[in-house]
Amino acid sequence: MKRTVIAALTLFIAIAAIGCGAKKDDNLDIIGGADGPTSIFLASKSKEDKALSWLYEKGGINVIWGDKISSKDTHGGFHGDGSSLYSYQFTDSSMEPEMEESEYWKSFPISEEVSNLINNSIGDECAEAIPEISNGYYFFYDRHTEAADPYDESELWNRASINCTVALYDADEDILYIFMKDT
Repeated sequence: MKRTVIAALTLFIAIAAIGCGAKKDDNLDIIGGADGPTSIFLASKSKEDKALSWLYEKGGINVIWGDKISSKDTHGGFHGDGSSLYSYQFTDSSMEPEMEESEYWKSFPISEEVSNLINNSIGDECAEAIPEISNGYYFFYDRHTEAADPYDESELWNRASINCTVALYDADEDILYIFMKDT
């Protein structure tokens, strides 16, 4: 009983702190519940590092050595809707042969679906910050729960919401842009 009261009180305080504008720490995870021990994990990876690791895992190309140029994140609110844009500079074009051979990375021009996602996101400061790219490769991953094939962008507009990630590699500038959209 005492554990249940303590767990409930801790949860109430955490919810109140978030609601009062407390700074959110994305490197802190609390795992546990009222019926068992609670553990607190501190992680050293930032959201940007997680984006590169995630892209490496899903896209199969070693992109984790890029130097961060900038990041924007408009996610927030109750459902976490918004978008993110991370950009990374690379020192050479050594990823291009791997992207050329990959089944998940496609050469430019980008598909109509991906183009519409980026170019028709009016008022989305992340999408608007992506420059015009004419030479490079792109990667698409549909994170929606109803996606039959997450690498297929053809179903992007057939649902009420969008949850996807697009990576755009500018081969002329050696810059990688990772754009995440959640509605």
